[in-house]
Amino acid sequence: MASTPDFMQFVEEQLREAGAISHYKMMGDYVVYCDLKVVGAVCGNQFYIKRLPVSEPFFPNATPVAPTGGKDTHFLVENLEDTAFLAQLVRAVCDALPPPKPKKRKEKAT
Repeated sequence: MASTPDFMQFVEEQLREAGAISHYKMMGDYVVYCDLKVVGAVCGNQFYIKRLPVSEPFFPNATPVAPTGGKDTHFLVENLEDTAFLAQLVRAVCDALPPPKPKKRKEKAT
């Protein structure tokens, strides 16, 4: 099931205290960015955060999941109402990720 634009907008609003939040639509779902770093995904109208050593303490009893199949690389974030918790979680994940690689410019053929 694809995610709705309204749900993605709701998630963005809930995460606004974490930093510059943006998203990219991909095959009906969304990749979620914080300060240009991929921090999670919205799939099937559910928000998933990357599983990193800094995110594991936020989910002490949770089982990692694979939102789109494959490896268990994310945690399902069920409480989207606690904006302070969300900001702290997303900020921790964002700060733990390396800076984004600069995009390569294509040279024009002459």
